[in-house]
Amino acid sequence: EPRETLFDTSVLSDKPDDAELTVVYTTYADATYTYNGTVLPDAGTGGKSYGAKTNSWYITDISDEEPTTLTAERIGSSYKWTLAALVTDDSTIIAGSTEARTRDTILVPVSVKHISEAEGFGFTLSYDPSYLDVTGVVNATPNMTVTYNIHEQEGRVIISASTDDTFSAGNTPISIAQLNITMKDKTGKSSLIFVETNYSSEYSVGFAPRSFAYTIPGELTHLLRGDLNKNNRVDIGDVAKVAWIAIGLVAQDPLAKFVDDEQPVNHADAARIAYYYVGKIPVL
Repeated sequence: EPRETLFDTSVLSDKPDDAELTVVYTTYADATYTYNGTVLPDAGTGGKSYGAKTNSWYITDISDEEPTTLTAERIGSSYKWTLAALVTDDSTIIAGSTEARTRDTILVPVSVKHISEAEGFGFTLSYDPSYLDVTGVVNATPNMTVTYNIHEQEGRVIISASTDDTFSAGNTPISIAQLNITMKDKTGKSSLIFVETNYSSEYSVGFAPRSFAYTIPGELTHLLRGDLNKNNRVDIGDVAKVAWIAIGLVAQDPLAKFVDDEQPVNHADAARIAYYYVGKIPVL
């Protein structure tokens, strides 16, 4: 009789689309496997030899609510599976979130987690070009090669990252690339949204590349330059705060730095915001 087992995916808190199906068996000859009525490829080709062997498949359409069924029809006279596992894919790619001032240039990371033995990544991010410019993408991990193509008018950047070695990340996200972003003279909020994502690994041979199971967009807060009090204008309160920082009465704040002199906030920054406030310089 065929061997059969059920996987109840309705108990999952998240509803992934993809999963890795693995069967460990001991036999002299392999079996033919059927998953939800579909015969799985390359089944029954394990050859004839004694000992434990493994079959694995990448399933791209698991059931959201109904139990799914795996059936094994033995080929030889001796067949026994010892383990059948359906492991859902929780691979995640994350765009960084941060706040920055108008006209600031910043680095925003793209990170991944729950990835094992990956060899390459590809993803496309969309953004609102009225808020920012993406001017480049740099490597964030040793031995990772990053290439990119920026479509400025569309607000889209296409990125590939590959490694000669393999790359793994557990529950703690690890950055694979950083976007070099220049904020425009517009305040508010904008997003970095994943349009397409994929990765390849040793575990996706024959099915690569696969899409990330989860994508987390980034949120950028665009602050008015000099508005330390965050009331949508540069006023005397902001001028006073920079002066207090410069003389050590208030803790340092990177948002109060306006002069590119590689020094902490000082009298030059206090003077600059004061000149801007009284109209002696046009931009801060």
